[in-house]
Amino acid sequence: MKSPFLVRSHDKTEDNLALSARPITSEQFSLSPRERAGVRGNEACEGRKGCDPARMRVRSGLLAALLVALGATPCLADAFRVASVEPAGEANDPFARLEVFFNQPVQETSFTLDDIVLTGAGQPIVPAALNKVDGAHYWIDLTGLTSLNDYTLVIGPDILNESGQPMDQNRDGTPGDAYRVSLIATGKVLDPTNLHYDGQNVIFVGNTSTLDGDHSFLNLGIFAGTVALTGGSTLTVVETLDLMTNAVLLVQGKNTTAQVNGQWAGVGGTINVSNLVVETGAKITADGQGYAAKAGPGAGTTWGGGWGYAGSSNGGGYG
Repeated sequence: MKSPFLVRSHDKTEDNLALSARPITSEQFSLSPRERAGVRGNEACEGRKGCDPARMRVRSGLLAALLVALGATPCLADAFRVASVEPAGEANDPFARLEVFFNQPVQETSFTLDDIVLTGAGQPIVPAALNKVDGAHYWIDLTGLTSLNDYTLVIGPDILNESGQPMDQNRDGTPGDAYRVSLIATGKVLDPTNLHYDGQNVIFVGNTSTLDGDHSFLNLGIFAGTVALTGGSTLTVVETLDLMTNAVLLVQGKNTTAQVNGQWAGVGGTINVSNLVVETGAKITADGQGYAAKAGPGAGTTWGGGWGYAGSSNGGGYG
């Protein structure tokens, strides 16, 4: 059973964002606050051989108080895999440089350009170069080869760690799984019937994308730009939700201006995550998404000082 958390918006218009995490016990999880740069999960599970600790990156900003509760993931087998990919190009060409982080150091000769497949508009794109930063950190040079479009990136699976073990991206104990991620820069509207990206690793960069209805991703990264979650929708991220570089996850309200079948039925969105990362400058917000002025169950009620309170079942706001 998941434990819900409500987050109050800055302008007090609506407490319409629900966040949940798996129940946390000291036997199941460990937490290790950390910074973003550099290290990507090379620590061993304290006291538990062969496990990765649950980790989170806490920086100042919205939800910092809740990250302790939300930033936990189950301790899984220490399978060699790509931990994450981050776009690091300029705003007009975010995929010109892709940072690749493994969870363990790589056997250098096993990772070459032949292990990278990038596809855009159905056409393969050969990277200009693969550069090593350290044993577990590389970057792919795509200068002049990409633009503000959508791409699919595949890395592996014939990459080895320093012990000669191949990738096991899905951590099922059977090597031979590649890392796959959809890179989206055009802005998308994923309605309830568009499940093309569900179950995948997905990165949104720039522009505005909309998630309407229930959607579930393996990992979700939002790097700049805005992703809107429509009212009444549920976003589930099985592993990690990353918000970086002034990214905004906007949780919208629904049925906030008029009654539905004679009843006030305002509703927000729900986010279920196992691990949540919010970088300084990024935010999850429900500001301005509550009941409109003089709307809602408490419309017309006055509270000292003349404020009209537009209430709701889970908070409400000032109208």
